[in-house]
Amino acid sequence: VYFIFRAMWIRHWCKLHCISSRQGTLLHLVRVFETMLQEAQPELCWHLVEIGLHPTRVAFNWILYAFADFLPVEQVLLLWDRILGFDSLLPLPCLAVAIFSFRASSLMQAHDADRARKIL
Repeated sequence: VYFIFRAMWIRHWCKLHCISSRQGTLLHLVRVFETMLQEAQPELCWHLVEIGLHPTRVAFNWILYAFADFLPVEQVLLLWDRILGFDSLLPLPCLAVAIFSFRASSLMQAHDADRARKIL
């Protein structure tokens, strides 16, 4: 198990723990998230910023920890399987956008940042 985790760290997870704008690193993935969410849900982005909850602040930890602290174990392993299959970390921002999009109608009804955080 150690050698499998070590190989995943070398190939993928180390990119989430360095400050670089190179493709596939944390800053690049966060930028991809911001761009995708603004294109897919512009009204939601505006609403969340107006109530004081910047979507990037929520999604940053999701991406940084590859959803390990957010999703149930079975779903995390399925996500990580996609990362290995695609040999890319791009499924991380895609899933973050999908979660915001899936909960968009509830988020649009939130009147403060605390309520929006609870929805997410």
